[in-house]
Amino acid sequence: MLSSERVSNPVSVRYAWAGDPFFANLRNSDGLPAEPFRTDEWLPYERTLE
Repeated sequence: MLSSERVSNPVSVRYAWAGDPFFANLRNSDGLPAEPFRTDEWLPYERTLE
């Protein structure tokens, strides 16, 4: 379960997905580090100029 006082209606989660997980600190109950993950399948933002 994930929660945040700063996010009232979360729609996805990304963890250490930016390519440099130096500060990644999520661990499971056995103390093993979590791999980077994301719960969305959104494409990168593309700005269109009209």
